[in-house]
Amino acid sequence: MSLSDSPQWGLQSDITPRFGARLVQEGKRLHYLADRAGFTGEL
Repeated sequence: MSLSDSPQWGLQSDITPRFGARLVQEGKRLHYLADRAGFTGEL
C-alpha cells in the first residue's frame, strides 16, 4: 500500500464545521439550545 492509498482522517481543509443554536421559550424563561450542527463545503 502506497502513501496515496492510505485513508485520510479528520476534516479536509475545505470543510468547515458549523454549530447553530436555537432560542426556545419555556414559560417566562428563554433557553439557548446548541442542538444543530452541520458542515459546509464540498466532500
